[in-house]
Amino acid sequence: MRRRTADLLLLATLLAVWTACAVLHVRQVVHGRLAWVPVYVAMPASTAEHPRVRGFWPGVDARHAGGLAVGDRLLQVGDEPLAGVGPVGFFARAHEVAATSHDLGVPVVFERDGARGQTTLHLVAAAFPWRALPLACALVATMALVLLRRGDAPVERASFVGASAFAIHWSFFFGGPRWQTYTWLAVFGLASSVMLPLLLRAALLFPPGSAPERAPRWPWAFAVFGPLALGWVLGVPIAPDAAVRGAFAVNVAFIVAFLVVLTRSYRRSGAVGRRQLRWVMLGMFVGLVPVLLADLVIAVDPALAWLHEAAAMAEIAIPVFILIAILRENLFDVDRLITRTAVWTLLSVAALAAALFAVPHVARLLSADRHRAADRAARAVGRGRGRHRAGRALPRAAARANAVPRAACLPRRRRGSAA
Repeated sequence: MRRRTADLLLLATLLAVWTACAVLHVRQVVHGRLAWVPVYVAMPASTAEHPRVRGFWPGVDARHAGGLAVGDRLLQVGDEPLAGVGPVGFFARAHEVAATSHDLGVPVVFERDGARGQTTLHLVAAAFPWRALPLACALVATMALVLLRRGDAPVERASFVGASAFAIHWSFFFGGPRWQTYTWLAVFGLASSVMLPLLLRAALLFPPGSAPERAPRWPWAFAVFGPLALGWVLGVPIAPDAAVRGAFAVNVAFIVAFLVVLTRSYRRSGAVGRRQLRWVMLGMFVGLVPVLLADLVIAVDPALAWLHEAAAMAEIAIPVFILIAILRENLFDVDRLITRTAVWTLLSVAALAAALFAVPHVARLLSADRHRAADRAARAVGRGRGRHRAGRALPRAAARANAVPRAACLPRRRRGSAA
């Protein structure tokens, strides 16, 4: 009974936190205020010093950042002086000033080589801000339902907590009032630190028959993703370049660890546990293959980058299949579904390959044939015109040739008549 009460309290608390974050996230997206500050600043040495530019947001150069250069001292943002302000304070103040601008512009006073200047920073709008919201909603809803239906098992509790951390991590709501940005930074840093370890812990506990007797501690090594994520956004506590590379490296390591855990669990599970894991793998297959196919298309034609975000909608299938695996693993014949899904995937890959490579190749061949036929026709017409001109030129040449001796004979005739 106490455990059930604790589960309900956990459910209510995390749902309230995520709902508040999601509402603020939607509001920022609707108003077009979800954007990144284009410059990183260094922590000033004292409260009397001003922050200096230490770098730029990935993909943004000095020209897009109002002409600022690395090493410039930032004296003022809007009407706010920046003496003693570090990266966190600058990030919050820039968003507060941008909230009053219609184009996300931030007036900045800076100093370079002893000379003062003024420019305007333009925040970088977040690309596809709606992308993670459907998956986050689906994950939280399904894991909350699982916790309500079967709250006695640790795997349901761990799955709900991990899904909530994932959803809160992707609910960006920075911008607007300064307190809102500070709140987001605190929530984001905490969620980013616990998200990957909690997801790995849920994977270790699933299915229940293969769970280890004592929860290992090594998944908490992935808590380093929290400082890396903050370094990506703020430039502290890890340098921006190192934070970006480190975040991608940690993501790759997490995927490898997640697959290793699932493989180990499959080998240790019985018939029911293996059926549940096949449902999970099928959900990941259905959710991730469209993204993979979209990325292949984008690799051929980068102008179709929007396909990645559209294909990401298929990731909603992952929590749905996890729900089936936990609550109704005997719903359908999962082996037959896997076989049919594999067949349809192979056919889709073949059709995609034909669309990407065979069809353009055939089109080029047909185009080349049309060009060759047009060239042959042009040459034939040219030869016909040449023969026609030559046919008309021959009589003229013959006439001119006959006219020469005739003209030569005229004086003789005239001389003979005169005589």
